[in-house]
Amino acid sequence: MAIIKNILLSAASTTILIGSAIFYIKIYLNAKEINVINKKIEEGYTRLDENEINDIKEIHEINIDFNGDKRKYKTSLKQEIKKWQREKNYLLEEISIYKIFKK
Repeated sequence: MAIIKNILLSAASTTILIGSAIFYIKIYLNAKEINVINKKIEEGYTRLDENEINDIKEIHEINIDFNGDKRKYKTSLKQEIKKWQREKNYLLEEISIYKIFKK
C-alpha cells in the first residue's frame, strides 16, 4: 500500500511540475510575441508620423493629392495599429489568466 501511495504522489508531483513548466513557457512565448507586436505598433506610428510630416510639407509646397490615396494609406495604417493593439491586449489578458491559475 505504501508503494502505491508513493507512486501516486510521484505521479501527482510530476504532473504539477510539467503543468507549471507549460505555464511558464506559455507566458514566456506570449511576452516574446508582445515585444514583437510593440515593435510593429511603434513602426506603424512612425510611418504614420512620417506620412503626416510629408503631408504638411506638401501643403506648404501647394502640391496636394486629390485622389485620396494618402487618406486611404493613413486609414489602413491606423487600422493595422488598432489590430496589433487588440492582439497585444488579448495576449496580456491571457498572461494574466495564467498568472491567476499559477497562484
